[in-house]
Amino acid sequence: MHSHTTELVAATTNLIAKGTDTGVKIRMDAPWMGFMRTIAGQIIGTGAILTVVFIVIAAIVWGGAKAFGAGHAQNIGVMGVIIGIIVCVLLGSAASMVMYFTGFNLFA
Repeated sequence: MHSHTTELVAATTNLIAKGTDTGVKIRMDAPWMGFMRTIAGQIIGTGAILTVVFIVIAAIVWGGAKAFGAGHAQNIGVMGVIIGIIVCVLLGSAASMVMYFTGFNLFA
């Protein structure tokens, strides 16, 4: 049993190492691609605006809690600001991540 597993793994590794061309090419000229790009851009833009609003509200909570000495609310405000910044970074780098992981140019 072990030798069959080793053979299968070796054959799979050999196939991956050689590389396989399936003949499938990515085509970005479909009629709906413009619409999909517009929708994706609107979603990312709306998400960025809502995230900035979230950061502002979290900063106000943080500042208000700091002024009035509410320790738990300060923690909530700080976590809100940190989470908002992380979300902004992810939204801002979404196109670059898609280009990196898929290998095709989104801006062509």
